[in-house]
Amino acid sequence: DIILLRDFSPLFGMIEAGKREFIVAAKCNDYVYNPKHAQYDYLRGAMLFNDGFFATSRDLLSLQDFFDIIEADEKTFHAVRQRGGLFAQPLTNFVVHRRGLKLATLSDCLAGASGESYYKAEGVTFTEDGPLDRFGKRIYFCHWPGIIGMPGRRVFDGLWHEFAQQAAARMKEFA
Repeated sequence: DIILLRDFSPLFGMIEAGKREFIVAAKCNDYVYNPKHAQYDYLRGAMLFNDGFFATSRDLLSLQDFFDIIEADEKTFHAVRQRGGLFAQPLTNFVVHRRGLKLATLSDCLAGASGESYYKAEGVTFTEDGPLDRFGKRIYFCHWPGIIGMPGRRVFDGLWHEFAQQAAARMKEFA
């Protein structure tokens, strides 16, 4: 549900234990925790983020960390997570916060980077170098979170259809 729009390789060299351990597109206060999270020191004041994109290292965060943290703190997780249809976002935030990873945003790491990634973004312009947000900052990817229907006529939806057609053509090559 993501299309990469720019080269991400400079970002990977920025992951560093104790400094930048988990890089996210942008902060996001929605769909993460309910007010009970303020009862826990490691969650109070934590930077909340959209988990549609992140960069980390398997040496800093592994799938096993998710299993271990939920096994140890499942009761706390269920007490603080925002209820509703979005389950990955509270889970990813909880595991990252419980592990105490050092967070940074894409714009903290790459000068001129936008935190915009939403497929419903408005005010986007396209240049030869790629899309820019309404403030003229570089958009690095587009995310269709929890998409219910096929992308239609929004600014990035044409790219989604173009890449879907290319993927379908490649699949025919292997059939």
